[in-house]
Amino acid sequence: MDRTILKAQIDRIYAVRKSNDALEAGALFTDDAVFELSGSVGPGRIAVRAERNQDVAALMKTLVETWEWLDHEILDLLIDGNRAAVRYRTKQRFIPTGDVVETDLYDLVTFRDGKISHMVEFCDTALAADLIKAAMASAAARR
Repeated sequence: MDRTILKAQIDRIYAVRKSNDALEAGALFTDDAVFELSGSVGPGRIAVRAERNQDVAALMKTLVETWEWLDHEILDLLIDGNRAAVRYRTKQRFIPTGDVVETDLYDLVTFRDGKISHMVEFCDTALAADLIKAAMASAAARR
């Protein structure tokens, strides 16, 4: 795959995510795509694997409704054929609590026919778990 085309696709992924448009984000994936948030599975954790476009689209909706992207910057980009490794920094609002955080993330992305066929995202799972626990505690206190 042409490096210039792949770079443009990568830029589009993050521009769409920053627009916080779940429908458009879901449309970036192939019908048989896999999207993974890497990490340990369990209560208060965010690790998840979505397969097929409708499940990926539902996960994108959840992410957009939970994490509002305020800004992002690609720090490193490695392209090899139809695959890319992207390290980037984001400023996000955790919508349930309103907390604004800056964090680095790392994505491994595979493309097919101009769309994402597989994506694994690595994030600061400790930060996410802390924010989720704070939101759960706040919700429990309101009951």
